[in-house]
Amino acid sequence: MEKEAEADFQSYQAIVQCVTKLGYEKQYQAAYTNSKFIEIQAELQGILGIFPDCVDEEDGWTVFECNDGTGKAKKVCFKRGENQVRCSCRAFECRGILCRHAFAVLLKERVKEVNKEYIMDRWRKDIRRTYNYERFYSVAYDKRLEI
Repeated sequence: MEKEAEADFQSYQAIVQCVTKLGYEKQYQAAYTNSKFIEIQAELQGILGIFPDCVDEEDGWTVFECNDGTGKAKKVCFKRGENQVRCSCRAFECRGILCRHAFAVLLKERVKEVNKEYIMDRWRKDIRRTYNYERFYSVAYDKRLEI
């Protein structure tokens, strides 16, 4: 718990600089602790070389296929108008941060900012932690993400 308090203190004292000019990087920089923001930056840097291909559209969702060089393409579902995004790699559901595949689709769709639902309170630097609390999210299974 002391390490977490120290990390919170450092997030207020030192600012990690943005590596891109993307609006959502600035959004995460302002909201997240430095250690979690660095994880976001790694995902943002990973979008280089990912070119999402639109493969399907159904029920207001556009399905993209993203090949990130690992040999297995990921499917990303994007809902225009609401800027909702889901990826078959399940990084948001598992780690609580959007993955490079989701960011690549957001970039392709010219989304300027991510929805507040993708900025979790758990890693916000403006929330004072008095105890260690984790939320578990259940996300409905989406057949469009099957590969």
